[in-house]
Amino acid sequence: MTFRLAAGSLAFLTMISATVSVRACQLPARWHVMISEGRSEIQLAMLLPQAPIKVSDPFAIELVICESGGDKIDRVTIDAVMPLHRHGMNYKPIIQDQGNSRYRAQGLLFHMPGRWQIIATVYRGNRPATFKLDVDLQ
Repeated sequence: MTFRLAAGSLAFLTMISATVSVRACQLPARWHVMISEGRSEIQLAMLLPQAPIKVSDPFAIELVICESGGDKIDRVTIDAVMPLHRHGMNYKPIIQDQGNSRYRAQGLLFHMPGRWQIIATVYRGNRPATFKLDVDLQ
């Protein structure tokens, strides 16, 4: 099984990554800008595994937070759901703060093929900012 970004998401992400200029960091190649659920001072980008994600094989992702000021980041959570099936993953990933606004999430596992939506939430005090990225798992 292999994965690919949903076709519409890829075009939209390419457009966003080309137009965002107010953030504090540069994104290396292969990083995907996640879509914000509302207005945010934060831009979140994700690095998916280079090898294809396979059904029922655990994988890890890298996150980088680019921001234009504001309060300290208290925590970051990661989840994934299948919107069409209305269910999520069977496992809870472990997130490690790597320093310099970088995070690593381990233990993600897609237990069936189809469209998955990876959801990251960044908490600043009691203010969450939620971001999504669609991934099609073949």
